[in-house]
Amino acid sequence: MMKRVCCLALILALVCGCLPALAAGEGLKEARCDEQGFKTQIPSNLSARYDEENGLWVSVGKEGYIPFVLVYRRPAEGKLKNPVNYLNNVYREYMENQYGEDMVGTIPCDTYEIGGKNLYAAQYFYRVNGTQLCLVRLVEVRDDRDVEYTAKFVANQGEDTLAALDTVVRYYEPTDTAPQVTEAPQPEPETGIEVAQPVEVAGFKDARCDAQGYATKIPTEATASWNQEEKTFYIWLKQEGYVPNIYMGRRTGSDKLKNPENYIKNTYTNFMQKTYGDRLVGTTLHEYYDIGGKRLLASSYIYRNSAGYAINQIVLVEVRDDGDVEYVARFQNSAREETLAALDAAVRYYQPD
Repeated sequence: MMKRVCCLALILALVCGCLPALAAGEGLKEARCDEQGFKTQIPSNLSARYDEENGLWVSVGKEGYIPFVLVYRRPAEGKLKNPVNYLNNVYREYMENQYGEDMVGTIPCDTYEIGGKNLYAAQYFYRVNGTQLCLVRLVEVRDDRDVEYTAKFVANQGEDTLAALDTVVRYYEPTDTAPQVTEAPQPEPETGIEVAQPVEVAGFKDARCDAQGYATKIPTEATASWNQEEKTFYIWLKQEGYVPNIYMGRRTGSDKLKNPENYIKNTYTNFMQKTYGDRLVGTTLHEYYDIGGKRLLASSYIYRNSAGYAINQIVLVEVRDDGDVEYVARFQNSAREETLAALDAAVRYYQPD
Protein backbone atom coordinates (compact mmCIF):
# COMPACT_ATOMS: atom_id res chain seq x y z
CA MET A 1 0.00 0.00 0.00
CA MET A 2 2.69 2.54 0.99
CA LYS A 3 4.71 1.77 -2.14
CA ARG A 4 1.68 2.40 -4.36
CA VAL A 5 0.86 5.67 -2.58
CA CYS A 6 4.41 6.91 -3.01
CA CYS A 7 4.31 5.97 -6.70
CA LEU A 8 1.13 8.00 -7.17
CA ALA A 9 2.67 10.99 -5.46
CA LEU A 10 5.64 10.73 -7.81
CA ILE A 11 3.36 10.45 -10.85
CA LEU A 12 1.47 13.56 -9.81
CA ALA A 13 4.64 15.53 -9.25
CA LEU A 14 6.41 14.37 -12.41
CA VAL A 15 3.69 13.75 -14.98
CA CYS A 16 1.86 16.98 -14.21
CA GLY A 17 4.93 19.04 -13.51
CA CYS A 18 6.96 17.95 -16.52
CA LEU A 19 4.29 17.20 -19.13
CA PRO A 20 4.93 19.22 -22.31
CA ALA A 21 2.13 21.75 -22.60
CA LEU A 22 -0.01 21.73 -25.71
CA ALA A 23 -0.87 25.08 -27.23
CA ALA A 24 -4.58 25.89 -27.39
CA GLY A 25 -5.93 24.42 -30.62
CA GLU A 26 -3.14 21.82 -30.91
CA GLY A 27 -5.07 18.59 -30.38
CA LEU A 28 -7.40 20.44 -28.02
CA LYS A 29 -10.93 21.79 -28.10
CA GLU A 30 -12.82 24.30 -25.99
CA ALA A 31 -15.07 23.16 -23.15
CA ARG A 32 -17.37 25.69 -21.53
CA CYS A 33 -19.35 25.80 -18.31
CA ASP A 34 -21.52 28.88 -18.78
CA GLU A 35 -23.60 27.91 -15.75
CA GLN A 36 -20.59 28.63 -13.50
CA GLY A 37 -18.95 31.16 -15.78
CA PHE A 38 -15.72 29.61 -17.07
CA LYS A 39 -14.12 27.84 -20.01
CA THR A 40 -11.05 25.69 -20.58
CA GLN A 41 -9.45 23.36 -23.12
CA ILE A 42 -9.60 19.56 -23.16
CA PRO A 43 -7.94 16.95 -25.41
CA SER A 44 -9.96 16.71 -28.61
CA ASN A 45 -10.69 12.99 -28.10
CA LEU A 46 -12.43 13.60 -24.73
CA SER A 47 -15.97 14.76 -23.97
CA ALA A 48 -17.30 17.22 -21.39
CA ARG A 49 -20.73 18.04 -20.01
CA TYR A 50 -22.22 20.20 -17.28
CA ASP A 51 -23.15 18.45 -14.04
CA GLU A 52 -25.43 20.44 -11.74
CA GLU A 53 -23.65 19.26 -8.60
CA ASN A 54 -20.03 19.06 -9.77
CA GLY A 55 -19.59 21.72 -12.47
CA LEU A 56 -17.76 20.63 -15.64
CA TRP A 57 -17.39 16.84 -15.97
CA VAL A 58 -14.60 15.75 -18.34
CA SER A 59 -14.76 12.05 -19.22
CA VAL A 60 -11.31 10.58 -19.84
CA GLY A 61 -12.76 7.19 -20.78
CA LYS A 62 -16.40 6.18 -21.27
CA GLU A 63 -18.80 8.96 -20.33
CA GLY A 64 -20.09 8.63 -16.77
CA TYR A 65 -17.36 6.17 -15.76
CA ILE A 66 -14.00 6.41 -14.01
CA PRO A 67 -11.56 7.93 -14.95
CA PHE A 68 -12.70 11.56 -15.12
CA VAL A 69 -11.84 15.14 -14.20
CA LEU A 70 -14.23 17.61 -12.55
CA VAL A 71 -13.93 21.41 -12.47
CA TYR A 72 -16.01 23.36 -9.97
CA ARG A 73 -15.93 27.16 -9.61
CA ARG A 74 -16.84 28.02 -6.04
CA PRO A 75 -19.43 30.76 -5.48
CA ALA A 76 -18.15 34.15 -4.33
CA GLU A 77 -19.48 33.58 -0.81
CA GLY A 78 -17.77 30.19 -0.72
CA LYS A 79 -14.19 31.45 -0.94
CA LEU A 80 -11.91 29.23 1.13
CA LYS A 81 -10.33 30.91 4.15
CA ASN A 82 -7.92 28.04 4.77
CA PRO A 83 -7.37 25.70 1.77
CA VAL A 84 -4.93 23.50 3.72
CA ASN A 85 -7.46 22.89 6.50
CA TYR A 86 -10.15 22.29 3.88
CA LEU A 87 -8.15 19.53 2.15
CA ASN A 88 -6.58 17.98 5.25
CA ASN A 89 -9.65 18.01 7.48
CA VAL A 90 -12.96 19.06 5.92
CA TYR A 91 -12.65 17.13 2.66
CA ARG A 92 -10.87 14.17 4.29
CA GLU A 93 -13.76 13.87 6.78
CA TYR A 94 -16.21 13.97 3.88
CA MET A 95 -14.34 11.12 2.14
CA GLU A 96 -14.22 9.06 5.35
CA ASN A 97 -17.96 9.53 5.88
CA GLN A 98 -18.59 8.63 2.24
CA TYR A 99 -16.47 5.45 2.08
CA GLY A 100 -16.10 4.36 5.72
CA GLU A 101 -13.86 1.32 6.08
CA ASP A 102 -13.13 1.40 2.34
CA MET A 103 -11.12 4.61 2.86
CA VAL A 104 -7.55 3.26 2.97
CA GLY A 105 -5.16 6.22 2.81
CA THR A 106 -4.53 9.95 2.43
CA ILE A 107 -1.56 12.04 1.29
CA PRO A 108 -1.96 15.38 3.14
CA CYS A 109 -2.13 18.75 1.44
CA ASP A 110 0.94 20.10 -0.28
CA THR A 111 1.51 22.50 -3.16
CA TYR A 112 1.90 21.02 -6.65
CA GLU A 113 2.93 22.60 -9.90
CA ILE A 114 0.40 21.61 -12.52
CA GLY A 115 -0.75 23.38 -15.66
CA GLY A 116 1.91 26.03 -15.08
CA LYS A 117 0.35 26.98 -11.73
CA ASN A 118 0.97 26.25 -8.06
CA LEU A 119 -2.12 24.66 -6.50
CA TYR A 120 -2.96 23.14 -3.15
CA ALA A 121 -3.49 19.40 -3.54
CA ALA A 122 -4.20 16.26 -1.52
CA GLN A 123 -4.77 12.63 -2.50
CA TYR A 124 -7.27 10.15 -1.10
CA PHE A 125 -7.30 6.37 -1.64
CA TYR A 126 -10.35 4.16 -1.24
CA ARG A 127 -11.82 0.88 -2.51
CA VAL A 128 -14.93 0.20 -4.56
CA ASN A 129 -15.82 -3.48 -5.01
CA GLY A 130 -12.23 -4.39 -4.17
CA THR A 131 -10.65 -1.99 -6.69
CA GLN A 132 -8.42 0.70 -5.26
CA LEU A 133 -9.11 4.18 -6.59
CA CYS A 134 -7.28 7.46 -6.21
CA LEU A 135 -8.96 10.85 -5.95
CA VAL A 136 -6.77 13.92 -6.36
CA ARG A 137 -8.36 17.14 -5.11
CA LEU A 138 -6.76 20.49 -6.00
CA VAL A 139 -7.64 24.06 -5.06
CA GLU A 140 -6.66 27.09 -7.13
CA VAL A 141 -6.94 30.20 -4.97
CA ARG A 142 -7.94 33.16 -7.15
CA ASP A 143 -8.92 36.79 -6.62
CA ASP A 144 -12.19 36.28 -8.52
CA ARG A 145 -13.51 32.89 -7.30
CA ASP A 146 -11.60 29.83 -6.12
CA VAL A 147 -11.62 26.75 -8.33
CA GLU A 148 -11.62 23.09 -7.27
CA TYR A 149 -10.32 20.37 -9.59
CA THR A 150 -10.89 16.67 -8.97
CA ALA A 151 -9.27 13.76 -10.80
CA LYS A 152 -10.48 10.22 -10.12
CA PHE A 153 -8.84 7.11 -11.53
CA VAL A 154 -7.80 3.53 -10.76
CA ALA A 155 -4.82 3.88 -8.44
CA ASN A 156 -2.19 2.51 -10.83
CA GLN A 157 -3.56 4.02 -14.07
CA GLY A 158 -3.46 7.77 -13.63
CA GLU A 159 -1.25 9.05 -16.43
CA ASP A 160 -3.95 9.90 -19.00
CA THR A 161 -6.21 11.42 -16.34
CA LEU A 162 -3.45 13.56 -14.87
CA ALA A 163 -2.42 14.70 -18.35
CA ALA A 164 -6.02 15.80 -18.99
CA LEU A 165 -6.04 17.50 -15.59
CA ASP A 166 -2.89 19.42 -16.49
CA THR A 167 -4.57 20.72 -19.66
CA VAL A 168 -7.80 21.67 -17.88
CA VAL A 169 -5.91 23.60 -15.18
CA ARG A 170 -3.59 25.29 -17.67
CA TYR A 171 -6.36 26.73 -19.84
CA TYR A 172 -8.96 27.53 -17.17
CA GLU A 173 -10.37 31.01 -17.76
CA PRO A 174 -13.40 32.68 -16.15
CA THR A 175 -16.02 34.10 -18.52
CA ASP A 176 -18.45 35.46 -15.93
CA THR A 177 -21.41 34.37 -18.03
CA ALA A 178 -24.64 34.60 -16.09
CA PRO A 179 -26.17 31.22 -15.18
CA GLN A 180 -28.55 30.04 -17.88
CA VAL A 181 -31.66 29.08 -15.95
CA THR A 182 -35.34 29.35 -16.60
CA GLU A 183 -36.33 31.43 -13.59
CA ALA A 184 -34.95 34.07 -11.23
CA PRO A 185 -33.56 33.11 -7.80
CA GLN A 186 -36.37 32.59 -5.32
CA PRO A 187 -36.02 34.66 -2.12
CA GLU A 188 -38.42 32.40 -0.23
CA PRO A 189 -38.48 28.78 -1.45
CA GLU A 190 -41.56 26.67 -0.93
CA THR A 191 -41.76 24.58 2.22
CA GLY A 192 -42.32 21.17 0.67
CA ILE A 193 -43.65 19.44 -2.40
CA GLU A 194 -47.37 19.22 -2.98
CA VAL A 195 -48.64 15.76 -3.82
CA ALA A 196 -49.61 16.31 -7.44
CA GLN A 197 -52.13 14.27 -9.39
CA PRO A 198 -50.69 12.42 -12.41
CA VAL A 199 -50.43 14.78 -15.36
CA GLU A 200 -51.37 13.49 -18.79
CA VAL A 201 -48.35 13.96 -21.07
CA ALA A 202 -48.65 12.64 -24.61
CA GLY A 203 -45.84 10.42 -25.76
CA PHE A 204 -43.70 8.01 -23.73
CA LYS A 205 -41.07 5.55 -24.82
CA ASP A 206 -39.47 2.47 -23.32
CA ALA A 207 -36.21 2.80 -21.40
CA ARG A 208 -34.11 -0.08 -20.08
CA CYS A 209 -31.45 -0.36 -17.41
CA ASP A 210 -29.60 -3.51 -18.39
CA ALA A 211 -27.03 -3.02 -15.61
CA GLN A 212 -29.67 -3.62 -12.91
CA GLY A 213 -32.24 -5.54 -14.95
CA TYR A 214 -35.38 -3.46 -15.26
CA ALA A 215 -37.40 -1.34 -17.67
CA THR A 216 -39.72 1.66 -17.39
CA LYS A 217 -41.10 4.46 -19.55
CA ILE A 218 -39.84 8.01 -20.02
CA PRO A 219 -41.15 11.02 -22.00
CA THR A 220 -40.31 10.76 -25.69
CA GLU A 221 -38.22 13.94 -25.55
CA ALA A 222 -36.20 12.70 -22.55
CA THR A 223 -32.94 10.72 -22.60
CA ALA A 224 -31.59 8.12 -20.18
CA SER A 225 -28.10 6.96 -19.20
CA TRP A 226 -26.46 4.64 -16.68
CA ASN A 227 -23.78 5.96 -14.29
CA GLN A 228 -21.56 3.01 -13.39
CA GLU A 229 -19.78 4.64 -10.46
CA GLU A 230 -22.99 5.77 -8.78
CA LYS A 231 -24.91 2.61 -9.79
CA THR A 232 -27.70 4.95 -10.87
CA PHE A 233 -30.03 5.18 -13.89
CA TYR A 234 -30.55 8.85 -14.89
CA ILE A 235 -33.54 10.25 -16.80
CA TRP A 236 -32.71 13.66 -18.31
CA LEU A 237 -35.84 15.70 -19.06
CA LYS A 238 -34.08 18.61 -20.76
CA GLN A 239 -30.36 18.24 -21.38
CA GLU A 240 -27.98 15.68 -19.94
CA GLY A 241 -26.42 16.89 -16.69
CA TYR A 242 -29.10 19.49 -16.02
CA VAL A 243 -32.02 19.88 -13.62
CA PRO A 244 -34.82 18.79 -14.04
CA ASN A 245 -33.90 15.13 -13.85
CA ILE A 246 -34.97 11.84 -12.28
CA TYR A 247 -32.69 9.08 -11.16
CA MET A 248 -33.43 5.62 -9.83
CA GLY A 249 -31.69 2.50 -8.61
CA ARG A 250 -32.63 -1.06 -7.72
CA ARG A 251 -31.56 -2.50 -4.35
CA THR A 252 -31.27 -6.29 -4.25
CA GLY A 253 -29.54 -8.83 -2.02
CA SER A 254 -27.40 -7.24 0.69
CA ASP A 255 -28.25 -3.74 -0.66
CA LYS A 256 -31.94 -4.20 0.17
CA LEU A 257 -32.99 -1.73 2.86
CA LYS A 258 -33.31 -3.34 6.30
CA ASN A 259 -35.34 -0.42 7.64
CA PRO A 260 -36.85 1.64 4.79
CA GLU A 261 -38.74 3.95 7.17
CA ASN A 262 -35.55 4.89 9.03
CA TYR A 263 -33.74 5.38 5.71
CA ILE A 264 -36.36 7.91 4.57
CA LYS A 265 -36.85 9.63 7.92
CA ASN A 266 -33.25 9.83 9.11
CA THR A 267 -30.50 8.45 6.88
CA TYR A 268 -31.38 10.43 3.75
CA THR A 269 -32.05 13.62 5.69
CA ASN A 270 -28.64 13.34 7.37
CA PHE A 271 -27.07 12.81 3.95
CA MET A 272 -28.72 15.98 2.61
CA GLN A 273 -27.63 17.98 5.65
CA LYS A 274 -24.01 16.86 5.27
CA THR A 275 -24.06 17.48 1.52
CA TYR A 276 -25.63 20.96 1.48
CA GLY A 277 -25.19 22.34 5.01
CA ASP A 278 -26.66 25.84 5.23
CA ARG A 279 -27.88 25.54 1.63
CA LEU A 280 -30.50 23.00 2.73
CA VAL A 281 -33.42 25.33 3.45
CA GLY A 282 -36.42 23.03 3.65
CA THR A 283 -37.22 19.43 4.69
CA THR A 284 -40.62 17.71 4.61
CA LEU A 285 -41.36 14.13 5.63
CA HIS A 286 -44.33 12.86 3.64
CA GLU A 287 -44.21 9.33 5.10
CA TYR A 288 -46.32 7.98 2.24
CA TYR A 289 -46.77 9.47 -1.21
CA ASP A 290 -49.29 8.25 -3.83
CA ILE A 291 -47.81 8.26 -7.31
CA GLY A 292 -47.87 5.94 -10.32
CA GLY A 293 -50.76 4.00 -8.82
CA LYS A 294 -48.56 3.00 -5.87
CA ARG A 295 -48.02 4.11 -2.28
CA LEU A 296 -44.34 4.85 -1.61
CA LEU A 297 -42.29 6.06 1.34
CA ALA A 298 -41.17 9.63 0.63
CA SER A 299 -39.44 12.77 1.87
CA SER A 300 -38.66 16.03 0.11
CA TYR A 301 -36.09 18.79 0.38
CA ILE A 302 -35.28 22.25 -0.92
CA TYR A 303 -31.66 23.28 -1.33
CA ARG A 304 -29.82 26.06 -3.12
CA ASN A 305 -27.35 25.09 -5.81
CA SER A 306 -23.97 26.78 -6.31
CA ALA A 307 -25.61 29.61 -8.28
CA GLY A 308 -28.15 30.30 -5.51
CA TYR A 309 -31.20 28.82 -7.21
CA ALA A 310 -33.74 26.83 -5.21
CA ILE A 311 -33.96 23.16 -6.23
CA ASN A 312 -36.73 20.82 -5.08
CA GLN A 313 -35.74 17.20 -4.46
CA ILE A 314 -38.17 14.39 -3.68
CA VAL A 315 -36.96 10.94 -2.64
CA LEU A 316 -39.17 7.84 -2.78
CA VAL A 317 -38.64 4.19 -1.87
CA GLU A 318 -40.75 1.37 -3.26
CA VAL A 319 -40.39 -1.68 -1.01
CA ARG A 320 -40.58 -4.86 -3.12
CA ASP A 321 -39.86 -8.56 -2.57
CA ASP A 322 -37.70 -8.71 -5.71
CA GLY A 323 -35.65 -5.64 -4.73
CA ASP A 324 -36.41 -2.19 -3.39
CA VAL A 325 -36.42 0.73 -5.85
CA GLU A 326 -35.28 4.25 -4.98
CA TYR A 327 -36.50 7.19 -7.09
CA VAL A 328 -35.19 10.77 -6.83
CA ALA A 329 -36.62 13.75 -8.74
CA ARG A 330 -34.96 17.19 -8.85
CA PHE A 331 -36.53 20.30 -10.36
CA GLN A 332 -37.12 24.02 -10.12
CA ASN A 333 -40.67 25.25 -9.61
CA SER A 334 -41.03 26.07 -13.32
CA ALA A 335 -40.57 22.36 -14.18
CA ARG A 336 -42.65 20.93 -11.32
CA GLU A 337 -45.56 19.48 -13.29
CA GLU A 338 -43.56 17.91 -16.11
CA THR A 339 -41.07 16.39 -13.65
CA LEU A 340 -43.77 14.87 -11.45
CA ALA A 341 -45.52 13.54 -14.58
CA ALA A 342 -42.28 11.84 -15.67
CA LEU A 343 -41.76 10.54 -12.13
CA ASP A 344 -45.30 9.13 -12.18
CA ALA A 345 -44.50 7.25 -15.40
CA ALA A 346 -41.15 5.94 -14.09
CA VAL A 347 -42.89 4.55 -11.00
CA ARG A 348 -46.02 3.31 -12.80
CA TYR A 349 -44.20 1.39 -15.54
CA TYR A 350 -41.25 0.06 -13.53
CA GLN A 351 -40.83 -3.61 -14.40
CA PRO A 352 -37.93 -5.84 -13.27
CA ASP A 353 -36.70 -8.60 -15.59
